[in-house]
Amino acid sequence: MQRKLTSFDVLLVGLVLCSLCFIGYFVYSAKPNDHESYMVALLDFSMADDLLTEDFYRLQSGALTNFDALVSDKHLVHEAEHRLSRLPAYLKDNETLDKLIIQLTVQVNQKLNDMEDFKSALAGMRSSLDNLEALAEEVGRSPEGAQLTRPFLSETLSAVMEFVDDPTPRDLERIQGKLDEMNVLLAAQPEVDGTTPLHLFAARTKDVVDYRTRSSELLQAIAAIPVSNTAAELSYTYQYQHQQHRLWNSTALAILLALVIIAFAVLTYMTLRYARRHEIAVEAKQKSLDVALKDARDQSATLRRGEADGAVMLAEERLVTLLRNTFEMVSIISREENYIFLSPAVERVLGLPQKELIGKSVYEGIHGDDIIRVKDYFAQAQKELQTEQTISYRLMDAFGKWHVVETFASNQYTNPAIRGMVLNTRRLDVVADD
Repeated sequence: MQRKLTSFDVLLVGLVLCSLCFIGYFVYSAKPNDHESYMVALLDFSMADDLLTEDFYRLQSGALTNFDALVSDKHLVHEAEHRLSRLPAYLKDNETLDKLIIQLTVQVNQKLNDMEDFKSALAGMRSSLDNLEALAEEVGRSPEGAQLTRPFLSETLSAVMEFVDDPTPRDLERIQGKLDEMNVLLAAQPEVDGTTPLHLFAARTKDVVDYRTRSSELLQAIAAIPVSNTAAELSYTYQYQHQQHRLWNSTALAILLALVIIAFAVLTYMTLRYARRHEIAVEAKQKSLDVALKDARDQSATLRRGEADGAVMLAEERLVTLLRNTFEMVSIISREENYIFLSPAVERVLGLPQKELIGKSVYEGIHGDDIIRVKDYFAQAQKELQTEQTISYRLMDAFGKWHVVETFASNQYTNPAIRGMVLNTRRLDVVADD
């Protein structure tokens, strides 16, 4: 037998759906939140880049003499940049963020390489400047430099120092002119080897100019690398994508909750509709029984008015035919709960003899596990004049098979024509297990 859907079932299903919804929300909320750690990585990278930029300017001005600080700050930048490459799981496949991270990595590496080259260029320039003045004095005293005047050497040193402090095209032209004069003088003395003071002075001067020119080019290249701008764009894009992800999750959660509410509403509607249909069926059975009883009373009244025997017999035959051909068994039990009337349908439905059941207990043939419920039902029906409840239980047929039947009881003890409880029983056509 199929189990009926009750309001308790609706409530239970609703609680299960709501529980699943809230479990999903809490599981989402309990996931490791990588957002905060990534924001910290962005902040650390910005601070490390600021330290590196400060080192760069100190290196340029000569204030940075301990290169361990530069190495440490470069390590911080590399570490922060590596942390930025580890996006949260929900943004792993974001093409925009991946492109910005690659761009930032290239710019950082370019900046660090240029700073390393800048440091090498400054070191080379300072190494070439060492003892340049003493070398100029030595040139003035040397035979190959006898044609160079002392003001020439002083002007060359002055132009070199000015070019080192602030390289300008004018200073570069002055130094190049001095170098050309020295090269002319050296060309006129091919027998002189390249280790003379004049050769060394010219070579050192050219090295200073080359190193300073190279450092100026690197200075402009480093300043043109937009590491800070790329990092700011990465921060903005990341926060925007994170907010979009949060918005999508919130929308999905709202949709899930709406679906749960809709499912609960549909289930409630179906339950109420089923309950109403069951109520209508019970009302129809009651009306059918009332009509049958009314017909019986009418037939009895006709008999009392002394109608002809033929009419009485016709009425009795009509009533018996009605009771025999119906698919429901109609019976009447006394206050002692013994059968005092059974419709002929009992033989056709359950194969039980009609006459042998008269006077026997109504509980004969009822399954032992159902007797207590049936007794409680009949006891309640005896207290109420009208009941709208039915009861289902197992009843054995003449062949020893159990059938699930449904009985509707009507209290007619006060009815002088009945003086008993009318039972309207139908078989549900399902063979039950023991």
